[in-house]
Amino acid sequence: CDEFGTLGRRVDVLMEGQQGRRGVCTIFEAVNSAGQTVTGSAEWMGRGSVTVVGHSPMARAAAAWFGQRGAAVSLAGMSDNAAAGMAREAGCRHVAWSAVYDLRCDTLVLADPDMPCGLSKGQVNPGIIRERQTVVDLTVGLSGSPFAEEAVARGARYIDPVSVFAANLNLQFRQLTGRDLPPDAFEKGLAE
Repeated sequence: CDEFGTLGRRVDVLMEGQQGRRGVCTIFEAVNSAGQTVTGSAEWMGRGSVTVVGHSPMARAAAAWFGQRGAAVSLAGMSDNAAAGMAREAGCRHVAWSAVYDLRCDTLVLADPDMPCGLSKGQVNPGIIRERQTVVDLTVGLSGSPFAEEAVARGARYIDPVSVFAANLNLQFRQLTGRDLPPDAFEKGLAE
C-alpha cells in the first residue's frame, strides 16, 4: 500500500507492479481536485491552518496528507486519547475536544464516516464551521450531509462529497487505463 492507504486503511485501486500488487489510495488527490474548483487555488491544501475532526484511520491519513503539503495541522476527536495517538502517528498537533470549538482555522476536515451533526453530547456542534472557512466533508458517500446545510448557511466554502467521488472515480480510471474518463461519463452513470 502507499503511505496514505496504510494510514487511512483504505485502498482505492490495486495495481500490479514489479514487486507484486500495490494498493493506491486516491481519495486525498480527489479532495485536492474538488477543492481546487471550490477555492480557486491549486495550493489550497498547503495554506494556513487545518483542523481535522475525527479519530478514525481516515482522520489520521487526512492529517498526514495536509501536513505533508505544508499546512499547520491540528487533530481533534471526541475521544481525546484516540485522537492524541493518531495525531502522534500523523505528525501533527493534538487539540483536546473541549478546546476544538475555540480553534480558528482556514480548513476544517470532518473525517469520520457517519459523524453526527447536532447539539447533543456525542455530536459535532455545527458552530465549529465558520465564515470563509473551507469545509471538507468525508462523513458521507454520495448522500446528503447535515454539514452541507450548515456550511452554506454560515458562509463557508463546502467541498461536496459528490464532487470528491467524481474526482476519485476519474483518478481510479486514470490509474487503471492511463486516460481520463469522458467528461459526461459520471453524469450519464448517475442518470441510469
